[in-house]
Amino acid sequence: IYFNTPSAFVPGMNDHNQLEALRRMDIILVAGRDDPNIENNRALSRALWDKGVPHAFREWDGWSHDWPYWMKMVRQYIGGHD
Repeated sequence: IYFNTPSAFVPGMNDHNQLEALRRMDIILVAGRDDPNIENNRALSRALWDKGVPHAFREWDGWSHDWPYWMKMVRQYIGGHD
Protein backbone atom coordinates (compact mmCIF):
# COMPACT_ATOMS: atom_id res chain seq x y z
CA ILE A 1 0.00 0.00 0.00
CA TYR A 2 2.88 2.36 0.81
CA PHE A 3 4.07 2.64 -2.79
CA ASN A 4 0.49 3.08 -4.01
CA THR A 5 0.21 6.29 -2.00
CA PRO A 6 2.72 8.83 -3.33
CA SER A 7 1.92 11.35 -0.60
CA ALA A 8 3.21 8.74 1.87
CA PHE A 9 6.52 7.89 0.20
CA VAL A 10 7.54 11.05 -1.70
CA PRO A 11 8.43 12.98 1.49
CA GLY A 12 10.97 10.28 2.36
CA MET A 13 12.53 10.05 -1.09
CA ASN A 14 16.20 10.95 -0.96
CA ASP A 15 17.67 9.03 -3.88
CA HIS A 16 19.15 11.62 -6.25
CA ASN A 17 18.51 9.54 -9.38
CA GLN A 18 14.87 8.90 -8.49
CA LEU A 19 14.29 12.56 -7.77
CA GLU A 20 15.99 13.61 -11.01
CA ALA A 21 13.75 11.18 -12.90
CA LEU A 22 10.70 12.81 -11.33
CA ARG A 23 12.03 16.27 -12.18
CA ARG A 24 12.16 15.31 -15.87
CA MET A 25 8.49 14.26 -15.92
CA ASP A 26 5.57 16.44 -16.91
CA ILE A 27 3.46 15.94 -13.79
CA ILE A 28 -0.06 17.34 -13.56
CA LEU A 29 -2.15 16.59 -10.47
CA VAL A 30 -5.88 17.23 -10.78
CA ALA A 31 -8.54 16.86 -8.09
CA GLY A 32 -11.99 18.15 -7.29
CA ARG A 33 -12.34 20.61 -4.43
CA ASP A 34 -15.17 18.52 -2.95
CA ASP A 35 -13.27 15.24 -3.27
CA PRO A 36 -12.78 13.70 0.19
CA ASN A 37 -9.15 12.98 -0.78
CA ILE A 38 -8.27 16.56 -1.77
CA GLU A 39 -5.98 17.00 1.24
CA ASN A 40 -3.99 13.94 0.16
CA ASN A 41 -3.46 15.58 -3.24
CA ARG A 42 -2.46 18.86 -1.64
CA ALA A 43 0.02 17.01 0.58
CA LEU A 44 1.52 15.31 -2.47
CA SER A 45 1.88 18.67 -4.21
CA ARG A 46 3.66 20.15 -1.17
CA ALA A 47 5.94 17.11 -0.94
CA LEU A 48 6.86 17.39 -4.62
CA TRP A 49 7.71 21.10 -4.23
CA ASP A 50 9.73 20.33 -1.11
CA LYS A 51 11.76 17.84 -3.18
CA GLY A 52 12.26 20.35 -5.99
CA VAL A 53 9.97 18.48 -8.39
CA PRO A 54 8.14 20.93 -10.67
CA HIS A 55 4.53 20.07 -11.39
CA ALA A 56 1.09 21.56 -11.86
CA PHE A 57 -1.71 21.04 -9.36
CA ARG A 58 -5.18 21.91 -10.61
CA GLU A 59 -8.27 21.92 -8.42
CA TRP A 60 -11.58 21.57 -10.23
CA ASP A 61 -14.94 22.67 -8.85
CA GLY A 62 -17.12 19.97 -7.40
CA TRP A 63 -16.52 16.30 -6.75
CA SER A 64 -14.63 15.60 -9.99
CA HIS A 65 -14.06 11.95 -9.06
CA ASP A 66 -15.98 10.09 -11.76
CA TRP A 67 -15.76 9.24 -15.42
CA PRO A 68 -17.38 12.39 -16.91
CA TYR A 69 -14.83 14.58 -15.11
CA TRP A 70 -11.94 12.22 -15.83
CA MET A 71 -12.72 12.31 -19.54
CA LYS A 72 -12.72 16.13 -19.48
CA MET A 73 -9.44 16.12 -17.57
CA VAL A 74 -7.80 13.69 -19.99
CA ARG A 75 -8.85 15.80 -22.97
CA GLN A 76 -7.61 18.99 -21.30
CA TYR A 77 -4.29 17.82 -19.86
CA ILE A 78 -3.09 14.94 -22.03
CA GLY A 79 -1.44 16.51 -25.01
CA GLY A 80 0.03 19.55 -23.29
CA HIS A 81 -2.94 21.87 -22.91
CA ASP A 82 -2.14 22.89 -19.34
